[in-house]
Amino acid sequence: MKNRIVFGAGGIAFSTKETAFTTFVLIYYTQVLGLSGTLTGLMLTLGVVWDAISDPMIGVYSDRFSSRWGRRLPIMAFSILPMPLGFIALFMPPDIIVGDSVYLAIWLLGSSIWLRTAMTLFSIPQLAMVPEIARDYHERSQLLSVRTGLMYLAGGFLPSLSLYFLFRESSGGDGLFVAENYVNFGFAAAVFTVFFAAVSVTGTWGFIDKSKLQSVTVPNSAGLRGLFRDFFATLKCGNFRKLICYDVSAAAAYGVVYALNVISYTFYWEVDTDALGTIFGAGILLAVPVAMFSQKSIGRLWPKHQLIRYTLIGAMISTVWLFPLREFSVLPENGHWLVIALLVLQNAALNCFLMLRIVSTFSLAADLTDELELNTGNRQEGGIYSVLLLSAKFAYSFGPLYGGFALDLIGLDKTVSPDAVPPDVLTGLVWAIVIGTVPLFLLSWRLALRFSMTPERLEEIQRKLCKSKA
Repeated sequence: MKNRIVFGAGGIAFSTKETAFTTFVLIYYTQVLGLSGTLTGLMLTLGVVWDAISDPMIGVYSDRFSSRWGRRLPIMAFSILPMPLGFIALFMPPDIIVGDSVYLAIWLLGSSIWLRTAMTLFSIPQLAMVPEIARDYHERSQLLSVRTGLMYLAGGFLPSLSLYFLFRESSGGDGLFVAENYVNFGFAAAVFTVFFAAVSVTGTWGFIDKSKLQSVTVPNSAGLRGLFRDFFATLKCGNFRKLICYDVSAAAAYGVVYALNVISYTFYWEVDTDALGTIFGAGILLAVPVAMFSQKSIGRLWPKHQLIRYTLIGAMISTVWLFPLREFSVLPENGHWLVIALLVLQNAALNCFLMLRIVSTFSLAADLTDELELNTGNRQEGGIYSVLLLSAKFAYSFGPLYGGFALDLIGLDKTVSPDAVPPDVLTGLVWAIVIGTVPLFLLSWRLALRFSMTPERLEEIQRKLCKSKA
């Protein structure tokens, strides 16, 4: 467990970046700095387009990299240097930039690209180490369960603590609409990320089996064209192609949920910053223990592909079930303790299902590295995870893009206070969430029926690999 926690500390660094983009960036640039929702969403999407270029190259490069410290850890260590600068730039644009929407949009794009690239240098090599550290079907899930649990603890508590301490109401105003608070958040996120990334790098070096740091079956195609060839070679695995198709749809659905979460809590449910912090914090406190401690027993009850299907249906129901109760006046007035409690429960369910889905997906991807090696003769953990993370990032970018467009379409802008939003705008916000999530969840569930990987199948693959290397 100690080794799992040390390795999992890297998930805290990753979640800090995700929290910044999913919780604060959209509301900061649209409602505080005044950039249009459509332009903000477009810039964030273009940042992900850059990931489409950098992710595969970094993943495949980490497969080929060789040093006395292995293939992955030196790249991870290097990434610690540029990460904090990205956070500071993202939340501290110069005044001369803020005054011009074009310059502000370019600044948002540049700082997003910087931060995303630095995090890619860390996260893809780290995930690629999972098959090197663990070979057992269930142990891979346990390793990733701890990483994901720590990731979501940080992802829940960072916005929660930030709302309590950095975004508190001042002079009767909502702290979410004060620009200086976002500057403080940027500095705090930078320190947070550097610390836990360093813990993960040094701690993993302390316990990993050094004999597994190098691989004799890495791809060796020459030149830039060879890098692209090796990247696309990961798609030769049929199960992996199907896994990617499902994950794109599921990640897009969750991207919409989290892009509009703070907006819906603030305007539709009229939650103040203290209550919002409670929703995030208590939701994570409930979700993480349930997901982490149930992963082992549930994972032995159902194979990973089946667990993925169940979590998608659960997430879809969790997203929308409260809105009809409010629309038909079943719930008490906003601000009532029961409404807050139900929002905590909803947030907890969403995060619990998301954690179980991500652990199962990434653990199944680790199994597929063995299947790919059996099919091609090359071991490409970095390539596998770069494709998986790339598809997820691309899909998540749909959330801010869709969210920004939806906010403009329904007429919710920075001039409207939470207690003065017209009812038709609130109803439009509900429909924007429903239309942006339910079809995607159903599609991802349908696509998840097309792939599978059981413990027996993995054992068979590993036996064949051992026989071929003998």
